[in-house]
Amino acid sequence: MKLCVVGGGKMAEALVGGLIATRWAQADEIGIIEVVAERRAYLAKTFPGAKIVESCLAACESTEFDVSDVLVAVKPQHVAEIALELGGGG
Repeated sequence: MKLCVVGGGKMAEALVGGLIATRWAQADEIGIIEVVAERRAYLAKTFPGAKIVESCLAACESTEFDVSDVLVAVKPQHVAEIALELGGGG
């Protein structure tokens, strides 16, 4: 995995789409953590092959995720919580 993106909103969608379009990575080399089920379904259709999970804990527990290279694309009020979850392994 080249990159793990925390957050699956519009900003993340644009960034992931750009990385794929410029061939920096293929969809199957990108992981996305998104809490909203409808958004996960949309991202799975938009980026076939991307690894998409519902929480930082699920990503940390997964053998398919590498949370060492993380791009945080969440609202500012959620950054501290995300950092604690990833830093503590969930």
